[in-house]
Amino acid sequence: GGGLGNASQSHPTLNDVAFRGNTSAAHGGGMSNTGQSNPTLTRVAFVGNQAVSYGGGLYNNAGLPVLTNVLFSGNAAQFGGGLANYQNGHATLRNCTWSGNAAIVGGGLLNANHSDPTLANCIVWGNDAAIGPQFYNEDSAPTIAYSDIEGSGGSGAGWQAALGLDAGGNIAADPRFVAPLPTSAAPTAGGDYRLRF
Repeated sequence: GGGLGNASQSHPTLNDVAFRGNTSAAHGGGMSNTGQSNPTLTRVAFVGNQAVSYGGGLYNNAGLPVLTNVLFSGNAAQFGGGLANYQNGHATLRNCTWSGNAAIVGGGLLNANHSDPTLANCIVWGNDAAIGPQFYNEDSAPTIAYSDIEGSGGSGAGWQAALGLDAGGNIAADPRFVAPLPTSAAPTAGGDYRLRF
């Protein structure tokens, strides 16, 4: 964890925190959760962080973190530019945004080895990777509801099943960020991800 490492059943609560410009030689440029650590994060930003391997912004291994109103932008890693859930990493994600993150696999999110996060009212847009620009799932099945996912096709007949379970209310429409940055700038702490009218 370049900014913070949680291990051995650590369960911190963080409110109104920014992880900005951190680097990890392994996993979790901004934060790493291992050993069944279950942090609760509210109004937290992971911006401009970088990891050599998994989770440019956040790496979650075998944990049950709860994230509400969290921004992942301008992060970079080989796997999971914004967030990497690995080996039973079952995160609960509400009102979260991923944009401008870059990876080789899973630009916005990577879910692997039976990691089944739940997303509600989230935006995943404008991320980049050679494989899975927004999402990449390997032996994992996220549940996604009322979210705006680029390339998802939206709920119903057009839904891209490779993203996970369509729990309804999903769309695929430009969220019109005020000033998003291209993924070529990652890692970068710039950009404005508020929504324009």
